[in-house]
Amino acid sequence: EGETRTVDVHMHWLRQKLEDEPSRPAHLLTVRHYGYKFVPGEAAHGSNDQHALHGRQATR
Repeated sequence: EGETRTVDVHMHWLRQKLEDEPSRPAHLLTVRHYGYKFVPGEAAHGSNDQHALHGRQATR
């Protein structure tokens, strides 16, 4: 069957509520091919750590 965008829509709403700049999220990040990742507080601001940019593979 067709895919739904339910999760994407909810993430958009959350970003609108929680992010300072929803178009450039710092806390609710998209991890391409895996899903989403939350980066709390200070870790979201100014981190150049490449490990912080990669999420773990989701398990099913």
